Amino acid sequence: MLFYAQYHSDNLFTMRKLLFVCSLVLGFAAVQPANAQFLKKMGKALGSALSASSTSSSSSSSSSSAIPHTKFVVTACEYWGENVLIRFVVTNTSSENIDFEIGEVEAIDDKGRSHEVNVEVPNPKFCRDCTALPPGVPVKCYFVIKNVSNTCKSISRVSFSGDVSEGVGPKILPYKDYVISSRDILYAQNTNASNIFCSHPLLQYNLNSVVREGNDVLVNATVKNVCDEVLNISSCHDSSMVFDDEGNSYKMEATLAGNDFYWGKEVPSNVPLKLQLVIKNVPARIKNFSLIKYIFSSQSYNYPIEIKNQAIQ
Repeated sequence: MLFYAQYHSDNLFTMRKLLFVCSLVLGFAAVQPANAQFLKKMGKALGSALSASSTSSSSSSSSSSAIPHTKFVVTACEYWGENVLIRFVVTNTSSENIDFEIGEVEAIDDKGRSHEVNVEVPNPKFCRDCTALPPGVPVKCYFVIKNVSNTCKSISRVSFSGDVSEGVGPKILPYKDYVISSRDILYAQNTNASNIFCSHPLLQYNLNSVVREGNDVLVNATVKNVCDEVLNISSCHDSSMVFDDEGNSYKMEATLAGNDFYWGKEVPSNVPLKLQLVIKNVPARIKNFSLIKYIFSSQSYNYPIEIKNQAIQ
C-alpha cells in the first residue's frame, strides 16, 4: 500500500507538472495577440505619440512563483515624465471574490540601476497596494518605476511578492518573487526637432523660435494636447534649469497662452497653445544653450521638456 501511495503521488505530481507547462505554453500563445491588440488601441488613442525604441518583448511574464487564483498579463511599458509605467491586467480565475495585494517590488533598468516603485491599483483596500478582484473580471493596474533616465532603452527586470486573500477569515495565500522579464521602453515621438525631448506622451511640443528681446531670450513654442480629455498642467519653472556653452546658468519664467500657470491651467483637446519661456539676462556674447530644461507638473508627476544644443537665432 505504501508503494502504491508513493507511486500514485509521484504520477500525480508528474501529471501536474506536465499540465502546468502546457498551460504556460498555451497562455503565452494566447497573450501575444491580446497585447498586440492593446498596443494597437493605445496607438489609436495617442495618435503617433509613442513608438518603440526597439522591438518590444512578449506580453507574458516569466516567474519563479505563480500568483494564486490570478492571471497576470503585462500590456505596456511606457516612459512618462521621469518615470516608466509598466501597465498590467490581473484577472481573478477563481469563482469567488479575492483581494490581490502587492508587497515589495524591485525594478532594475538596462544600466543595472535599481529604482523605487509605486503600485497603482483601482479602489485600493486597507493599503494602496491592495485591490478587490471579482471573478473573471480583468482589472487594469500599473507600476510607476521612478526616476528612470531617458537614455534607458529597457527595464531589465521587475520582481515582486505579495498575498492573495480569499473567503471568510480570510485565507491568506502568499506568493513570492514573481518576475517580469526584460521590457523595451516606449518613448513618445512628439516634438518637431531631434534635439528636443518632451516627456509627456499626450502633449505635442513644437519649437518655433529662440530669439533675443533686450537682455532676455524668448523660447517660443506651441503645445497641443493630443488626447480626447482636458489636461491640467502647472508650471514648475522654479525647478527648471538653463545652461549656456560657457557653463553659465540662468533663471526663466513661463507663460501658457499669455498667462502665468504656476497654479494650473486646463489644456483643451487638440487646441494649439503658445508656450513661451523667458530666459533672463543673457549676455550678448552668448550664442548657444547647451541645455534648456523646463518642467511642468500634471496629476502629481513632473514632466520635463529638454532642448539640447540650441542656437539663439
